[in-house]
Amino acid sequence: MKTHPNQLSEKDRHDLYEIHLSCQRAITTKNRIQNAVRSAVARALLDGEQVSKGTYQQVCMLASRVMKAVTLGKELPENDKYDVQKAAEATEIEIENCELSCDAWVKRIAACDKIMVDMVKDMPIVDQFVRPLKGFGELSFARILAEAGGDLWTYPNPAKLWRRFGLAVINGEAQGHPNGFGYTAGVNVPKELWASHFISKRRRSISYVAFDPVIKHNGQPYKAFFDKKKAERQAKLEAEGNKRYKVIGYKHGHRLMEKEILKDLLTMYNDGNPAYSEHHELDTAGVITEQDIRRANGSVKAV
Repeated sequence: MKTHPNQLSEKDRHDLYEIHLSCQRAITTKNRIQNAVRSAVARALLDGEQVSKGTYQQVCMLASRVMKAVTLGKELPENDKYDVQKAAEATEIEIENCELSCDAWVKRIAACDKIMVDMVKDMPIVDQFVRPLKGFGELSFARILAEAGGDLWTYPNPAKLWRRFGLAVINGEAQGHPNGFGYTAGVNVPKELWASHFISKRRRSISYVAFDPVIKHNGQPYKAFFDKKKAERQAKLEAEGNKRYKVIGYKHGHRLMEKEILKDLLTMYNDGNPAYSEHHELDTAGVITEQDIRRANGSVKAV
């Protein structure tokens, strides 16, 4: 049962999520096929030579160019160190099969994307918030909505939504980074700490990718917000002598920008909906205040 214009029916919410998962599985399968063939081309280029991780990554980049040239029937890239012609001939069958296999998955992904866009394009929030925000389209919104469970009405405040997408601050630390460790490292971090910092890598990636194009469009508030937060963190870290200040500052600004957009998206999604404000007991109908944000349960801080 729908309680407001932006809410999908229960069936549509279920279908949106299942189609989204099907699309993600197709993307994963396509990427695995491409990565496997790229590795085969890279091994053919190296021809048994043992190299460092950094050098291997460079060889993989060259392998990608070789795959593209063979696929499009163009001239192979030149390289003085590796025998590109020999590697291309040795892996020609794998590259051709990769193209055929990936083409089917690309069509599957495009079909899923079209269905998801059709399901959300008539929602009022799309005209009110999604389309006016350059870099954030209907497909990105559909993916965010699907990962949020198909309805933002269930989130009483932004902190809950931030936690869903791995953007919360827990005990003064970024979610997914207990004791300063990244969620792919930190072998000695206690299990209880990891449990409180649980993060879905897929969901975190979808949020990052969905909002990343926003920073490429000048003249809009979120771009200015990103630039400001990035510059502040970079200046602080540089003064402290941190050599990675540029990368850390960029990620920090990006993270805060994602949180800001999700907060505004949640507010706009439920704006003017009496049922939402009554259900979640907000101070003002359709408006999320700082007090509401700090009511988040557990140790999640809305900062």
